[in-house]
Amino acid sequence: ANKLKESLEELGTIQHEQSAQILISYLDDARASVREAAARAAGSTRQQCVFEHLAKRMSHDSVDMRAAVIHGLGLLGDKRAVEPLLALGSEDPQLSLRVAEAISSLGESALPDLISAAEANDPAMVLIAIMALARLQDPRALEVLALRTSHQSATIRAHAIEAMGKINDSKALRYLVGGLKDSQSAVRINAAVALKRLADPRTSDKLLEALNDPDVNVREQVIEALAACGDLAVVPTLLPFLQDSSPEIVMTTVEALGRLKDPQAGPQLCKLLDSPVHRQNHPLRMKLLDAVRRIKDPKALPILLGMLNNSDSSIRQKVIEAIGPVGDQSAAVELEGLLKEDRDEHVRAACARALGDIGDAESLDALEEALNDTMPVRLRAVISLGQIGSDLASISLTGLLRDQVAEIRYHAAQSLAELGDARAIRPIEVLTVDPDPMVVRGAFKALQKLGDERPEKEILKAARKRSKKATTVKSSSLPLTDFVSPVGLWHMLWPEDPEKRLIAGGVLGTVAAIILGAGVYFMLPSTKTVVPRGSALAVAFDPSGTKCLAGYSFGTLEVWDVASVNKLNDHTVDLGKINAVACVSDSNMWFTFRNQVHQFDGQSHTPLFELTNGFSSMTLSQDRKKIAITDEKGMVYVYDTATAQAVGSLDLSAYPQVAFAASGDMLAAAKGQIVRLIDLKGQDLGEISVNGEIKALAFAPDDSALLIAHSDDGSLTSINPADMAVQKTSRFDEARNPLAMRFSDSGELVLFGLSNSTGEGIGICNLEEESVQLLKGSPNLLPAAWSSEAKQMAAVLEDDSAIVLYDLKANAQQRLDI
Repeated sequence: ANKLKESLEELGTIQHEQSAQILISYLDDARASVREAAARAAGSTRQQCVFEHLAKRMSHDSVDMRAAVIHGLGLLGDKRAVEPLLALGSEDPQLSLRVAEAISSLGESALPDLISAAEANDPAMVLIAIMALARLQDPRALEVLALRTSHQSATIRAHAIEAMGKINDSKALRYLVGGLKDSQSAVRINAAVALKRLADPRTSDKLLEALNDPDVNVREQVIEALAACGDLAVVPTLLPFLQDSSPEIVMTTVEALGRLKDPQAGPQLCKLLDSPVHRQNHPLRMKLLDAVRRIKDPKALPILLGMLNNSDSSIRQKVIEAIGPVGDQSAAVELEGLLKEDRDEHVRAACARALGDIGDAESLDALEEALNDTMPVRLRAVISLGQIGSDLASISLTGLLRDQVAEIRYHAAQSLAELGDARAIRPIEVLTVDPDPMVVRGAFKALQKLGDERPEKEILKAARKRSKKATTVKSSSLPLTDFVSPVGLWHMLWPEDPEKRLIAGGVLGTVAAIILGAGVYFMLPSTKTVVPRGSALAVAFDPSGTKCLAGYSFGTLEVWDVASVNKLNDHTVDLGKINAVACVSDSNMWFTFRNQVHQFDGQSHTPLFELTNGFSSMTLSQDRKKIAITDEKGMVYVYDTATAQAVGSLDLSAYPQVAFAASGDMLAAAKGQIVRLIDLKGQDLGEISVNGEIKALAFAPDDSALLIAHSDDGSLTSINPADMAVQKTSRFDEARNPLAMRFSDSGELVLFGLSNSTGEGIGICNLEEESVQLLKGSPNLLPAAWSSEAKQMAAVLEDDSAIVLYDLKANAQQRLDI
C-alpha cells in the first residue's frame, strides 16, 4: 500500500487528463490510505474532470477521506468548489480550518464568494469565510471584516480582528483599537497582537489605557505592542511594570524596554539585575542582560564587571556580550584575562568579540594568542583583529588565509578587507580558486571592498598561476619487507643471545597468559541479570542534562546518569511499547503507553488520560511548564505539566514539520513552502512563504526568532514570530538540508543530519557571522532528545537496543546499554 501511495502521489505531479483518470479510479479503493492519497493527488493534477468526482465524495463516512477531498479541491484550483466547501465546513466544524485553507488556496478568485459568505447569517459559515479572508489578506475584505467586529459571537469577533490585523491597512486601526475594550479577553488579545503587527505610534495612547486590563495575557500583548510602536514616550509608564507581581509581565516589560533602547530605562534594569531576589531567576537575568546590551548604558558597567565571576557560564557569556557594545576600554583588561583563562569556550569567544567591539589596540596580543584556541574562539578573534586594525594584525590575518579551516580563511579575508590595506589584494586573490565555494564568494567580496576593479577572468587567471607553485608530497611506495624481513622478525622474537632469549621467552609467556585469561573470562557465563526491556523507542533529558529517561518496547522505563553511564532506576509498566517520554523533573516524568499518557514520580506511575489513537512524540516548552503530545494521526494536545490539565489541541496532520515554541504558547507548522504560526486555541498568528521546500524549523530560546531551513542550497531564513517579518536569509553551502535544528541555551543554532562533502552530520551555525562550524567526526544522527543547557543530544538506534549520547562540547559519544 505504501508503494502504491507513493505512485499515486507521483501521478499527481503530472498535470494530464490521463493521470487524473487513473487517480479517479482509486477514489473508492477499499484501503483508506490509498483512496485518501488518490483524492489529494487528483487535485494536484488541476484537471477539471476531477471536480465532480471529488465533490461526490464530500459526504464520505470517513472524516479522514473528507479531509483528503477538501485538500484535493483546494489544490484543484476550481472556483466551483467554494460553495460546497463552505457548506461542508458549516455542517462539520472539525473540518472548518481545513476548509478555510482549501478555499484560500484558490486565491483572489474566491474573494467575492468569501465576502458574501462573511455577510451570511450562518455563524459557522461566517467563521470559515473570515478565516479564509485572513489568509488572503486582501484590503477589499476590510469592510465586511469591520462589520463582523461587532458580531454577537466572541469567536467571530476575535477572528475578524485577527484578519484585519493581517491585512495591515491603517484603515483597520479604529476597529482594532475598539477591540481592546471588548468584553472577551480572546478578542482583546487578538486586538493587541494585531496592533503589534501594525506598529503604528498613533495607537500608543489607547494601548497605554489597556495596560490596566484584568487579563495578564492581554497586558503582555499590549506591552509587546507598545514596544513594536517604538514610541519612547511610553517608557516612564512601562517602568513600574518591572515590579509587577506577574513574572510573565516582568519578563515582557524587560524585553520591551530592551527593544525601545531608551537609556532612561538603564538604571531600573540594572537595579533589577543586581537584586538578590532575582539572582536565582536564570531566564529573567538572561533577558535583563540582553536588554542592557541593547541600551548600551555606560552606567551599567560596574554591575556587569561584578558579574564576570558568576559560576554560570551562560550568565558570564551574556554579561560579556553586554559589556562589548558599551565600548569602554577600562573593561579590556578584565576581558583579556577571561579570554585566556575562562574554562568555557563560548565565554572566551564572547570575550574576543567584546574586545573587537571595544577596539583597544592594546588587546591585539591577547587576540593573536586566541588564534590558537578552539574553533569558536578563533573565529571571533579573526573578526575582532579586523575591527581593531594594525600592521601586526594584518600579518597574522594574512597567514590565516592558508588555514586548514574554510571558515577561518573566509573571515581572515573579510577582516583584511576591513583593514582597507590594498597590499592584501595579492594574498586574498589566491582564495578565488579555493576548493570551498563559501571562501571563493568571500574572496571576491573582499577584493571588491579593497577596490580591485579587475575583471573576474583576470583575477582567476592570476590566482591559478600563483596556486600552481604549491607543492605536494607523494606517498611512499616502499614495501613492508624493506623495513622488517621475516628473518629479522624471527631474530627479534628468538635472539641468539641466551640472556636475551630468556627475556623474550618471559615476555611471550606473559602475553600468552593474558590471552588465555581473557579467553576464560569471556567464555564464562555472566552473573549480571539482564532486564528484558526490548528495543529503545524514546529518550528525554532532565532539566540539567545530567540524567536521561528512556522508554523501551517491552514497557520498561529507565533513568540513567549521563556522566557515568550508570543506570539509576528502572520501572516496568506492563507488556507494551513506550513510544514517547518527557522529563519535567525527577518526580514528574511523563510517558505514553499504548493510547494512554502516564506520569511517573520515580517510584510508581499514574495514568493521566486516554485517547483513541496511540502517541508518537512529546515535546516540552523551554520552562517545562507545558508539554505538546502528538498522536499517530497528527493531532497535537498541549497540557500543563503541573496540573495535567489540557490547555489546547490542534489538528496538524497535514503538516510534516511542526515546532513547539520555547514559551509553549504557539506552534509553527510547515508544509511545502508555507509556514504557519498557530496559538494553542487554534488561531492563526501569521503565515509566510519561502523559496524551496522546508526541511526543518526551530524557535529561538526566547521565541524572538523562528528559523526555517529550506531549499536544497543551504538556505536558512530567520523570521520574527511577532509580525512574521523576515529578519535575515543566509545560505550555507557547507550545511545543506538539515533534517533537524535545535538551539542551545547560549543561542547557538545546531544543525543535524547535514548533507556535505565532509561527512560530518552536525554543525553549529553562527547566524550573525553567517558561518557554520562542522563538528569533525560528528555522527549523522537525528536528536530524539536534546539538552539545550548541556549541549548534548541523544539518538535512538532503530536496529539496536542502545541509545547513543553525543556531547557537542567534548565532541564525544557514548552508549547507554546493559
